[in-house]
Amino acid sequence: MKRSSPNYCLTLISPLKGCAAAALGLGCALATATLLTLTSPGVATAQSPRPDCSLSLKAPPSAKGQTLADEVARSNPCVAVPGLSAKSLTSVWNTMLSSAKTGGKRFDTPPPAGLPTGKVLITLQGLEFKLDAVAAEGVLGLQIRSGNQLIFSISNPGSKRILVPATQLKFGETYEWVLVTRKGSYKGSFETLEREESTLVLSRITALEGAALSPATQQLYLAAIFDDAELYADRDQILADLRRDNGL
Repeated sequence: MKRSSPNYCLTLISPLKGCAAAALGLGCALATATLLTLTSPGVATAQSPRPDCSLSLKAPPSAKGQTLADEVARSNPCVAVPGLSAKSLTSVWNTMLSSAKTGGKRFDTPPPAGLPTGKVLITLQGLEFKLDAVAAEGVLGLQIRSGNQLIFSISNPGSKRILVPATQLKFGETYEWVLVTRKGSYKGSFETLEREESTLVLSRITALEGAALSPATQQLYLAAIFDDAELYADRDQILADLRRDNGL
């Protein structure tokens, strides 16, 4: 089955300005308390007041990757995104450096990139099906079912994305979908997060918007937020882009 590298873009993150800790009501003194040290050759570590805020990152195989490692190590996850631990960020970093995907339920033959699988987050805009990977095949239609009930259907969308309205979906439900092209069909399923889980993820993304981090470091933090929520498909899209952009 053909696959392509998706272009994941976080539109929620706005331009950076000011001190992230001040925006969170913690004061800039705490934000600057994080010091970068080297515990051993090629391993970047951030020293912070709490052990669960300390980062220890494996050395990446490229110069760009090392620059990103240094930027991440200078950050403090406990300040940038309250509730996000250094352990989560380190785990995602290790996943990015690994060639194999880890975590989450996988299909034997995964659907093309950009089509939702596993757990998904419902935003105010709804749920997006990105069709870039199958656009050349000519998309004829999409149907989504909850059990035996057809809850969404569209024919000949005529664009490279299909947006399923949030009003068509419920929290904590499992859905199955079929996407038909001129060359064949693709099947998959996804599970929406519970309302409480969605609220937590969105609150962390809101905190990340105000954090004084580089765009690449923000994306790694976002991948960690998704990883904590078991949103593995969204996490993997981000990590694929970071690998490509940093020669990993």
